[in-house]
Amino acid sequence: MAPLHLSSAASIAYLNNHSTLPDLTCSFSDGLEAATKAIFHAKLEIPQVHYFCQVIREYADCRLYLAVMLTTERNAALACLVRAVANEHGWLAGWQCLAKACPDSGMHETLMDDSRWSSKIVVM
Repeated sequence: MAPLHLSSAASIAYLNNHSTLPDLTCSFSDGLEAATKAIFHAKLEIPQVHYFCQVIREYADCRLYLAVMLTTERNAALACLVRAVANEHGWLAGWQCLAKACPDSGMHETLMDDSRWSSKIVVM
């Protein structure tokens, strides 16, 4: 399965704005809404920088200089990226993006296996 990249417009919007949390427009996103809102407002570091860099390159195909960003800015950037991915590719892709950026966040391996399997299903 090809990786899910954001469109050029979504990547540019993502790079230019982390100060406001975009609305989630995908279906079945109540849990993701709560999680990303909590991450956006968190003071403690949520994403692990190494994994977050990989996720940014994978989904947005761009680079952010995370080392010079404040913890709250990195958290906001993660929340915005997860929402951008969910809005463009669906709620499950949003959760998968979050789990890749925060592998120790409590999303166990069987949940990740289920999401990888179900993301390959084509709905007609």
